[in-house]
Amino acid sequence: MAGITVAILGAVIGALLFPVNAPLSLRTPTPEQTYTSEIVTFDDPQTVQVSLKIGADVPLSSLLGGRLTRSDCIEGAAISSGSSPLSIDGQALLALNTSMPLWRNLVFGDTGPDVIALRQSLIALGIEIPSEGSVDSKLIASVSALLSGFESSRTRLTEIPFERIVWIPEQNVLLNKCLLHVGEIIEPGSNFASIQGQLLAVHIVDYPITPLLGLRFLEVMGVQVELDENSSSVNDAALEAIRNSPEYKSAISATDKFEAVRPGIIRLITPQKLTAVSPVTLFGIEEKTACVKSNASIYKVTIVGSKFGQTFINPVSDKEAIPRVLTVPTGQESCK
Repeated sequence: MAGITVAILGAVIGALLFPVNAPLSLRTPTPEQTYTSEIVTFDDPQTVQVSLKIGADVPLSSLLGGRLTRSDCIEGAAISSGSSPLSIDGQALLALNTSMPLWRNLVFGDTGPDVIALRQSLIALGIEIPSEGSVDSKLIASVSALLSGFESSRTRLTEIPFERIVWIPEQNVLLNKCLLHVGEIIEPGSNFASIQGQLLAVHIVDYPITPLLGLRFLEVMGVQVELDENSSSVNDAALEAIRNSPEYKSAISATDKFEAVRPGIIRLITPQKLTAVSPVTLFGIEEKTACVKSNASIYKVTIVGSKFGQTFINPVSDKEAIPRVLTVPTGQESCK
């Protein structure tokens, strides 16, 4: 009797440990695993390398000759329009950013593009004078007042001597090298310093191929600018924005060699609506194409990008829409 009990107990334990699979016809069907898709907006961010083309160093010259009695030149420092970087024989020279360098003494009644350029330069400094007109007493007095700020005695000009003006190509320039020392005798036209060359062009190296078309922003050197349409370059307004960015100014004035290739990001100005799906629902992936399945139907899609565990897709055919509920493929499906 005891032997029979032991045998029955052993059979029960064996059945629990090693269950016998039921025939296929009697098994409960395993439900397909499903995921829900959703519509999202996507600006297609792409990491890129950005090339910044810098021009050659620009020399700053003194048109006045004599002994250098003062120099405010400091390598890496800035010179601003309206400041005085040096004095020759005790006479201050005035740095001005004019649209064209002054090339003659301007006397009462003179007219011309150089007079207009001088007026516009002074207006940019906040001096209230008319933007047009000939040389008059107010224009001469305005230049005298600027120079007087850098000399021990008041400057009283009867004309505007062009050799007292140092032309600079921008409102603010960064000194790259100082070439003279106080006490030196210099000839008219001598270079006393040089400034870092201007930013001439910005373009993307190896522009990425992406299925999403549209105008794009470029984020580089701490600023966001628009790329030219159908181009990997930027326009003059964007160049100016980059030149004026604190990050660019800091990099260009650093003592280390300027890195001409910088990391950047491009993204769509107008984000596009895409379908976001779980990556496990994709099968038959080949480069930028794949398929998804909903019940028994299969849809060909273009893979646009991914973010935060989601894959963004578009239907290959404009006549189809991605279903809301997708089923995980079994591995037997064909994506053709």
